[in-house]
Amino acid sequence: MRVTELSRLDPETRLIFVGDASMAPYELMATDGSIYMQERSGKASVEQLKTLAETFPHNVWLNPVPTRMWSYTHTINAISQIFPMYPLSLDGLEQAITKLMEK
Repeated sequence: MRVTELSRLDPETRLIFVGDASMAPYELMATDGSIYMQERSGKASVEQLKTLAETFPHNVWLNPVPTRMWSYTHTINAISQIFPMYPLSLDGLEQAITKLMEK
């Protein structure tokens, strides 16, 4: 199912990513930077993430990496510019849910 098809299902859909956002920078920034050979869209992964963020304006990223380590990883910094990023902890979950419930 394509992103545009998903967004038509319910405009109030909440998008939640859970992951460390740590990868080789080329996987995020390079055109066709995916680690999977069959995934060659011609669009950089960072652009695809931006499309998801625009399509689903209620979005968050939950990151299990301790927040004190986020500034050391280029891809965490880049992704946190696209999605509001919260630690994967009880406090972080509470903050993320609060963000997701905003109108």
